[in-house]
Amino acid sequence: MSTPPRKETQRRIFSREKWPDKKTIDIGRNGITVSADPLGGIYQLTAPTCNKKYGLMVAAPWPQFDKTQRTNPDYVRRFRKIMEKMLEKHRCGLGVGFATQHSPVSIRHVRDSLGSQVQLGYLVEEQSLLFQTVLKVNDNGTVIQASKVINMGTSDQNLPVFLDLGCAVSRAGYGQLTDRGEVPMPEPTNIIHAARDGRNGASMVAIDNNSLGGRLAALVIFYNATTKKNIKVEPALLPPPGPLQEDHPPKRQRPAKSQLVPIASGETLKFAVLFHPETLDPSSLSSPFAWFLNQRAVDADELISDSLFVHDDVNYGSPVTKQTYFRELSGFNRDKSEKIESAILWANINYIIGCCSVPVWHPEGNSFCIIADHVALPLGWPRDNYWQLRLLRQLDMGSKPSRIDKLFPNNPKKAREYSYNITKIITGHLWWLFRDATTVVQVGNDIRHYWRRSYLIGGQPKDGTVFQLDTQCYPFLELCEYWEGYGHDPAARGIVRWILRTESFNNVLTDLLSRRDSATGLFASDETPADDDLGDYKFHLSSNILLWHTLMKLSELLGHPYFMQTAQDSLSKLYRPWDALKLYASLVKKGILDCFRTPLSPGATGSMLAYGFDPSKEWDDPARHRRYHDGNDLPTLYAYDWGFFNDHKNEMEVEVEPTEIWKNTMNWAFTPDPSQTRTPGFNTGYQGNGTEPFHGLGSDHSPGPWTLGFFQEWRYAQMVGDREREHKAWDKIAGSVQWDGTFSEAVGIQDGKCTSKTWFSWPGAMIAENLIDRVIGQIESARVN
Repeated sequence: MSTPPRKETQRRIFSREKWPDKKTIDIGRNGITVSADPLGGIYQLTAPTCNKKYGLMVAAPWPQFDKTQRTNPDYVRRFRKIMEKMLEKHRCGLGVGFATQHSPVSIRHVRDSLGSQVQLGYLVEEQSLLFQTVLKVNDNGTVIQASKVINMGTSDQNLPVFLDLGCAVSRAGYGQLTDRGEVPMPEPTNIIHAARDGRNGASMVAIDNNSLGGRLAALVIFYNATTKKNIKVEPALLPPPGPLQEDHPPKRQRPAKSQLVPIASGETLKFAVLFHPETLDPSSLSSPFAWFLNQRAVDADELISDSLFVHDDVNYGSPVTKQTYFRELSGFNRDKSEKIESAILWANINYIIGCCSVPVWHPEGNSFCIIADHVALPLGWPRDNYWQLRLLRQLDMGSKPSRIDKLFPNNPKKAREYSYNITKIITGHLWWLFRDATTVVQVGNDIRHYWRRSYLIGGQPKDGTVFQLDTQCYPFLELCEYWEGYGHDPAARGIVRWILRTESFNNVLTDLLSRRDSATGLFASDETPADDDLGDYKFHLSSNILLWHTLMKLSELLGHPYFMQTAQDSLSKLYRPWDALKLYASLVKKGILDCFRTPLSPGATGSMLAYGFDPSKEWDDPARHRRYHDGNDLPTLYAYDWGFFNDHKNEMEVEVEPTEIWKNTMNWAFTPDPSQTRTPGFNTGYQGNGTEPFHGLGSDHSPGPWTLGFFQEWRYAQMVGDREREHKAWDKIAGSVQWDGTFSEAVGIQDGKCTSKTWFSWPGAMIAENLIDRVIGQIESARVN
């Protein structure tokens, strides 16, 4: 199956009347991220801070998150939608811009940039001016916003250029719909420094937040590349120096102040802002521009070199660039063979690497925190992280050639670069989980050991003492799959052995096993995988299935000859821990099949597995089970692939084929209620009555069909060989993808457009993982043809 992309997904062309719907341009590198408008104006720049209690700093032109409203879901939703509203109102972002009436803009993420670079281009036909803009996050932590303007006409022009640096620095918002813990908020006061006559004609601005310990410095250059002369930036374009407190951030002038810059026929002008987020030491007497001043002479030709604007690895001259631009407007993609599958795959690979992988310094070696997204929830989230990194593992694991090699059949150097970064991120995240993330928890007078729901990037817990069963499983599962993928490498053996000796491995596993309910063999949880309270149904189906799978995988790992002695030494309270874990797993499995089975409907002969189980109720009480399934319950879907329903040594004492119980469960989950009013017996997690274009599995957590729900139905159809269901589910996926190839959390049931969390890495990672082999097949087919 191969599907052409939707118009905007394929061409990524947007008119000045119609900007992208809700979704910004997003790039990043090594923890520095940028969100921008379709002309390259920056809405938000984020970077790690040196202060662990704050995590990430944000430079943006809106007030900082109101901590008094952190438990108000309506406020949290409004705050998350600030950039969406700016796009809707065509508000330009920070940096250099041009007051021109332009033709449609072409947006091209540089696919092989590891998610760090995007190129934009448009034409002002009346003046024969061609504009090219680049946004790039550099390896050294700087962000370059650079524009190149070519006068291809026969007459001289005056180009109106504006510069907007009206923003303030604070910490990330961390707004959650189910908030369980407060993060300190720095004082809002910012101080602006400005230097109007910098070296080589450059101007400099620095915006400091002493309370946060963060600074955003900016170097501004206007340059005539034809005459090799710098152009002075008029002082009126720079923000006035001084403190910002009541006016936080500074009110942005509408329209922004502009400077007329002459551009003669045939000339090329270049404009750039080099941003540098920095750690701030308030006691330091050094210049706020010290980082720029300590660099060698700022050379405009080097900073804004033509190589920045290379299109498709060829440095076209202006006539060819113009011709290429018009070809794109006519519908030609830079990769003529690109299908929607490859657009989705690369968008989500690069988003995880570029925007979600944050290096964390540690004296014993750097680690990587993986954040759920860089806007709404820039927190380490072990559940999301497993599925995000599963995509990267599938690319790089196993024998050579790996899948990443096959995705770059003609560029082995680029394949090695991706492989190196993927391995570094995956390994670094294991360090972060088992060394950096806090797992010691004081609950009343007791000391317990478990992973929290979410973390700041330095490993400090965000969400109090809430215990989630599934969250305890994912780090162990990540370790096991790391060994499966990289066990051929001697270095991986040493890493796994080191982790098995860590206090977190020993203490968390021991604490986890102590939570087994002796009556049922099951394990309770405070919350669902949707981060919602379980109420009376403390035993949760998909979390216990996941635990069974994790214990089986851990048993295999610890029973490997390389690790048996280390495992026995680390888990000294368990005799032959690999056998003990297998026994625990079998008891969990038996408990699931004994306790979660419930009739499909009153009086029906078939059975299914319930979502939740309350042992305090009598066996014949219908309220003993909660019948429900939502988009977050991936382990229930994967139970079949994981072999949960295989009869291991006659473990299952059921009178029906176990696989049929699973099919009944999933078919029930995907069955819409045809009534306009809720009918008892149907899954309340399913959104719609089956007639809407995007009806599908959702969640009580957030209204509307979820893209994770579309994925579940798509993958289920593939598992059972239901081609019709597979095609219908894929059509919903293809219809709900955002213009850049990523996915939101929930979508409108009629139009498939985002209704909740525009930025959300988890669903895109799962959909992309399921497309890897299909994209490889498309590449190989194109080579043959």
